[in-house]
Amino acid sequence: MKNPPAELDSLKKEIEDKFNIYPETKNDYITLAFQINKKLKDLGQRGSTNAPESISEESIYKVWGYRKNNDAIISVKVLGILARSIGYASWNKYVEDCKKNEVSKSFTPELIDRVSKFFRPELINVSQIRVDEEVTVGWPPYKYAILKCKDDYEFEIIEANNTKNEVGFIFLTTGFHISPIKKENSFPDIIFEPYYDDIEGENWTLKDLTTIPEKYYL
Repeated sequence: MKNPPAELDSLKKEIEDKFNIYPETKNDYITLAFQINKKLKDLGQRGSTNAPESISEESIYKVWGYRKNNDAIISVKVLGILARSIGYASWNKYVEDCKKNEVSKSFTPELIDRVSKFFRPELINVSQIRVDEEVTVGWPPYKYAILKCKDDYEFEIIEANNTKNEVGFIFLTTGFHISPIKKENSFPDIIFEPYYDDIEGENWTLKDLTTIPEKYYL
């Protein structure tokens, strides 16, 4: 393949691991195509065709380099289909996540320890933030979000890096906390304190931040 994207090898590896197929023979590639299409069918229709996406065996041959003297150019459409088969929204989203993972690998314990002290969420008084004001939470440029106040206790992410939620995410909160759960080579998660503390069916307490569900991780 001419000029393959740098992330293609990792995409193929994730697909092989996902479907537990490590193709070597022609039949292996046919089986892989079948399993990918089965997954795409389960995902349902997409776009204006009112039909599930699918990928041809020939495309699988090209992507995996099964053909000798393979100078084929792989389209972004094919890459997108493959990315969606393992749970990504698009090829661009897959590439973005790959880059984030590469950056996170450079987070040494020394860097995390040195930088972490500069974010003190207890100093952010949410009740005093006015509409259209912006506030930064986290540790720029490593892991952070810039939030814009939309209404009382309501915020929207307008810029972010290495957070669980993306630009455009809107939420209600009365304050922020740092998760006590340690992760190797990673800054801790930022918790936004739920606006409502009596949601039916939820069992958590701010006295023990390890009980906070991940849906309240910024």
